[in-house]
Amino acid sequence: MTANDWPGAAELETALERLMDAIDQGRGPEVASALAEVDRLAAGMDRSAPARLRHFLSQRAYQKALAALRGEATEGHRPG
Repeated sequence: MTANDWPGAAELETALERLMDAIDQGRGPEVASALAEVDRLAAGMDRSAPARLRHFLSQRAYQKALAALRGEATEGHRPG
């Protein structure tokens, strides 16, 4: 199973994209809102979500989590 083929993957990817955009644009209230959504979705993840993705989220490595959802390689890691 890849990082993007489990229930909730698309919703989490959208929330992470919104978070990254809000951070890049310096929109504080939207950062807080997006972060709350990412945290809510991460808390609801079950064991069907890839362990690497769960690890990135637990470490608040949101760019790596987004890359994993997109199937992109992250530092020292290959997708899959």
